Amino acid sequence: MTSFRLQSRGSHARCALCHSGADAEMLTCAGCGSAAHFSCASEWGRGCPSVGCRRALSQAAPALSPRPALRPRPVSPWSLGALLISSYVLASLGVRWVATGAPLRGWALLIVLLELGAVAAVLLEERERLD
Repeated sequence: MTSFRLQSRGSHARCALCHSGADAEMLTCAGCGSAAHFSCASEWGRGCPSVGCRRALSQAAPALSPRPALRPRPVSPWSLGALLISSYVLASLGVRWVATGAPLRGWALLIVLLELGAVAAVLLEERERLD
């Protein structure tokens, strides 16, 4: 099966038909933002060259809204501390379990369950904060 990966080139505007650089006489599609030279669009004669778009090309610039910038949100020190301590406790109990071969019983099992609950709570808190 063939798979495709789409990614932005980050290059300057170019004609959707001949793929050469943009010039002063570019026509744009108000629907999808595709651009074409006036001469290329005249030769094409069918409106927007993008697959599935049926709008006409015009000289007006497309009404595209800029993407909001993503701002990283800081992680609270309490969440980070709880996650680190929980990970340490779980790892040390796991090493003990593997080294001795003894199943976790009593207090050890209770600690594991509490630590898993703490990790889940921290992860849910961070997820809610990001949404």
